[in-house]
Amino acid sequence: MKGIVNSVYVGKVVPFTRPDSFTGIFKKEVNHLVSVGYEGIEGDEIGDLKVHGGPEKAIHVYPLEHYKKWKAEFPDCPFFENAGAFGENFSTIGLDESQVFVGDIFSIGTAVVEVSQGRLPCWKLNDRFDIPYFSEMLQINYRTGWYFRVIQQGNVGFGDEITLINRTNDKWSLQEIMKVIFTKSLDEETLTSMLELPLVASWRKLFMKRLLTGAVEDWSPRLHGKKD
Repeated sequence: MKGIVNSVYVGKVVPFTRPDSFTGIFKKEVNHLVSVGYEGIEGDEIGDLKVHGGPEKAIHVYPLEHYKKWKAEFPDCPFFENAGAFGENFSTIGLDESQVFVGDIFSIGTAVVEVSQGRLPCWKLNDRFDIPYFSEMLQINYRTGWYFRVIQQGNVGFGDEITLINRTNDKWSLQEIMKVIFTKSLDEETLTSMLELPLVASWRKLFMKRLLTGAVEDWSPRLHGKKD
């Protein structure tokens, strides 16, 4: 299985739409090799380290193919004309959430990376695109993109192949896992299967809590944030 790095983006943190909010979503395309480290791409900044960045979310990936779908659904929105609008570090061709699995290890350029988790969209995307409830649209369509953790540091650039070199979990694609999350599943057998996967701590905690409490977590703060 292979994909291609269509473009690479890095950005600086700037004030955002609501009081005391900051973002690194406004990234710019770079046309040179970038240094990929355990904490992310050299020169790239993170607006809120509580929910983005760090070793488990070192690189955000978003498939270029999704843009055509968003453009068809929101033809008047100019942001879907070109890649980079979702704050992704890598825009890719040839891979999507139905084709990658948590724990997949890929080589890209001289770096080696691992699929760690999908993106849980937040209210900042609503404000970014000026489309109320857009974050919920990502969930409904499972077009969230995903994160890589870095296994081996290296250099990556435009046109590099994304080549699968190891897969240990071939039962639950990233899309299937997100379906369990976003459809608010409380099925005990399904949740137990989730806990057998190589999950990041936050996702493991989510599924374990559903099993123990029989309740779904409150998404309102993530999806809508605070208006004041």
